[in-house]
Amino acid sequence: MSKTKFNNLENHFIVTALQNAIEEAEYDLKEAIKEGKRPIFAPGYFTTVGTAIIEKVNGMTKKNAN
Repeated sequence: MSKTKFNNLENHFIVTALQNAIEEAEYDLKEAIKEGKRPIFAPGYFTTVGTAIIEKVNGMTKKNAN
């Protein structure tokens, strides 16, 4: 793993982008199912994977020395 850590601004930017991407992917998946399509991903897949990525990003973020 890299020794580089994210600062809080970078963390916020990455996490916000991931949350938006997860929300959009889940919405698109549900819409595809409503249209009768059979996507290869199950509902909740992007939430599960995205949450794991967010946890990794949080683990790679510098902690404030309060």
